[in-house]
Amino acid sequence: MNHDALEAGMFWAGALMALAPLVFGAIVIGVWWVQKKKADRARGQNAAD
Repeated sequence: MNHDALEAGMFWAGALMALAPLVFGAIVIGVWWVQKKKADRARGQNAAD
């Protein structure tokens, strides 16, 4: 199997283009979920006061 540097580079470029939107989407959803949990927790504490 004769693989050259260009082939490996093209593989990684394609993998990053395919996976980057999934990774960024997961990060955005994760940040949104954590912020929502913090807001819900703060809202619950304010209701108890």
